[in-house]
Amino acid sequence: MRRIDYTNRPRFDRGPMVRFSSAFGLGLALMLTFSVFAQANGVELANSITDFSLTQGQGGWSYGIYNQTTHGVTYHPDNFALFDLPDSANNSWKASSALVPSPDPEGRHNTLFLNTNDVGGHPTGIDIDGQDRIIWAMRRYTSEVAGTIAIKFDVRKVNTTNENGGGITARIFREGNPVLTQFIANPDGIGVQGTLIVPVEIGSRIDFAIDPLGVVSPRDGVYSPRADGSHFSAIISEVPEPSSACLLGFGGVCYCDGLGPHAGRAACPVPDQRSL
Repeated sequence: MRRIDYTNRPRFDRGPMVRFSSAFGLGLALMLTFSVFAQANGVELANSITDFSLTQGQGGWSYGIYNQTTHGVTYHPDNFALFDLPDSANNSWKASSALVPSPDPEGRHNTLFLNTNDVGGHPTGIDIDGQDRIIWAMRRYTSEVAGTIAIKFDVRKVNTTNENGGGITARIFREGNPVLTQFIANPDGIGVQGTLIVPVEIGSRIDFAIDPLGVVSPRDGVYSPRADGSHFSAIISEVPEPSSACLLGFGGVCYCDGLGPHAGRAACPVPDQRSL
């Protein structure tokens, strides 16, 4: 498991396409946790792997896509579209050609690999083999509580042996506001693990996306979906007080990083914290 030290960087940039952001104008309070020891001791609400279902909405989870080619690079949660083909043989959700049209006569190039499954999924992108749309593979958790939740995520590549393909970008949104944007390189089977602590209302939409956006490879462009099969899971828990002291006491944003003592900070449900 990779441990990341995001120290003294206001935008948390490290390497290509790594960005952690918060929407100050909308009052989004976000606490980021990047430590294998940093865990919120609350009641587990949802688990993307064990809760996975071929029934939309079960356990608060829905499965779908975002068509970037149609809607643009700026994500809006109202443009999340439900998958329409449950695939019991592969325990996954897929898209019909009616939901995602393809240029080939069989209407299958853009849907051939596109899916969301119990542990992750595979997006669609621009490819020399006939894919011509940028489609994120997604899942959504709709909050059944009001308060603060911890999102413990695990993102890494599954298909790591193909030398082509430029990797993926994992994204997490709260009501359309980005709280995680993380590039995962093509051969990276270790990936990134961490915890996001986010305030929610009943009905808040937490969206998880596998975007084909990567880097140029010897054969492909940045939006190639080649070898983009990825693990992207999440466990969601309630966070007990005094988390609100951290979230509300320093301009709406702080994070817990497990990097050592930070004197003078408000109480936090994980070992160490720093206000932004």
